[in-house]
Amino acid sequence: MLLRPLRRPAVSGAGSVPDRLRAGHTRRAAALFCASLALAACTGPKPAAPVTVPPEGGGLPPSKETARPAEPWLRGMSAKPQSEVENLLIFFAWIKRLPAPDAAREVDIARGVCTRQKSDFNCLRYVLALDATDAPVDARVMDLLVPIQKNRNSPLQGLAQLIAAHDAELRRQDAQIEGLQKKLDALKSLEKSMSEKTGGGR
Repeated sequence: MLLRPLRRPAVSGAGSVPDRLRAGHTRRAAALFCASLALAACTGPKPAAPVTVPPEGGGLPPSKETARPAEPWLRGMSAKPQSEVENLLIFFAWIKRLPAPDAAREVDIARGVCTRQKSDFNCLRYVLALDATDAPVDARVMDLLVPIQKNRNSPLQGLAQLIAAHDAELRRQDAQIEGLQKKLDALKSLEKSMSEKTGGGR
């Protein structure tokens, strides 16, 4: 799947008004997002059903739909996550702590898994990996969340809706910052023009 990164507005000037607004908005958005994720973990998902282990030598092997590759973010944990939402939250916190090269590699892995097996869990894992590493999120990537948001039977519906709302808020902030930057540039251009006229009339 070819992805086209979102075009974020360019901001000029280290001390410009949009710079300060972007910093404040980013901190508030990140805090709200993390708090909302924690709330979703407590209120949204239902505990996963207990897994029945077949006797040795019997039973069917796990199907391709339920089997997932080893999850490195769960290694060393004494207690396993009780739901897929909790699992994804652990993944989100884990990938944010990784060095940049390792995190980028995990994004590629998550993209590949999502492409090969487009389950709710794998799609959300990919989107969260992009968000955790501040990688550009293409609009078509966010489209992966639409079926999950509409599926009332999915235990990940609430988390998908939360991520989509977070992305929409960031887009709104970007549009606001871009508008402010254009106004600031227009004022600078007007000031320069008036200064040149005043200097030329002396």
